[in-house]
Amino acid sequence: MKKIMYVIYGEHCTYGDDEENYKEGDRLYINKEELTYDNDGEVDDQEVLEGFVDEVFISDDNEVLWEVDYEDDKVTEFTNGSWDVGEFETLEDSIKFLKEEYIPSLL
Repeated sequence: MKKIMYVIYGEHCTYGDDEENYKEGDRLYINKEELTYDNDGEVDDQEVLEGFVDEVFISDDNEVLWEVDYEDDKVTEFTNGSWDVGEFETLEDSIKFLKEEYIPSLL
């Protein structure tokens, strides 16, 4: 069975404008993916249809910054370690989960 899902991933990263002026933390991002499930309901194959549909950075000192609020000259950059957070049927559900459940559990 194939489904279009919004998949949330987390990874350690930095946010800033150069190698000396940055904050460390975690980035959570949402991809729109086509997932193919096997008969046991496990993901058998996945294809990214649209990467980084939305993103949020949480600094080590618990500052929460959504991508829409990133400063023009600052970006996030992957450093190491990544993990799966969850799969949702809509972008709205995935953002709601991050805002109401996942992020508050980290702070």
